[in-house]
Amino acid sequence: MLSQSSLESQKFVNLVSRKNLGLVVFTDVVSGCLDSSSAFQVDDNLSEALRELSADGVSTVFISGGNHERFSRFSDMSGFVSLANFGLSLWDKTGVHVLKQAQPYKEIMEELFDRLSLWLPISIGIKNLGVSLSLDYGGIPDHVKARNGLNRLLEEAECLDRFNVVNHGRIMHVLPPVSLKSAVLLAQLQERFHFEGFVLFGLNLLDDLLSFGSMEPRYSQPDISNQGIELMAFDPSLSILRTVTNAISDIRLSIKE
Repeated sequence: MLSQSSLESQKFVNLVSRKNLGLVVFTDVVSGCLDSSSAFQVDDNLSEALRELSADGVSTVFISGGNHERFSRFSDMSGFVSLANFGLSLWDKTGVHVLKQAQPYKEIMEELFDRLSLWLPISIGIKNLGVSLSLDYGGIPDHVKARNGLNRLLEEAECLDRFNVVNHGRIMHVLPPVSLKSAVLLAQLQERFHFEGFVLFGLNLLDDLLSFGSMEPRYSQPDISNQGIELMAFDPSLSILRTVTNAISDIRLSIKE
């Protein structure tokens, strides 16, 4: 439960007063929507508050298992950053970039896409997302049977031993064996944008999904816990995001005055 005292604490005030602050929203969890291809919906007041913070130097980072297009309404904000495809793809004012640890898998995924396209029934859609694949079985009435069948097919294709395979919102994702957990994504954001602190809403769904698998990341990657970066985390909900965003705006406005 969000308390007023936490928003008035000196720790919170000091954190959100920093010049280069990252407001990180794991949108799939915050919105409570498994359809990560649909637009991320916020009301006009929250949208305006995020835009005002962006103009004041606060970068809003949206992270999703879906695509970048769901955040297109925010792309004109100066501090806009989108991490899509569970963090494999980054979109900011300089364009779209692929996670450097995943780049070696581009050709491998192309070959796997061609092979699976021949094996899959027409009722299952397959997309090559650059360094990952998505297998959409939402059009099949018996989702459990379809999911089990896909697992068997991916096992025969030796994917389960070579890649991270996760199921999210009736889509099976074949991801490269690199760590995409929340702490790693935050560390990569800090390395790229030199954030001085984070205000965090929710955690990546992969934190839970990958904890049940046996795949270990092939590349060692930085962890935010080892870098001394200050952050505060809040429960993932749109109402709390709205309340905290307004509190940040008030504090930063009072500093200017």
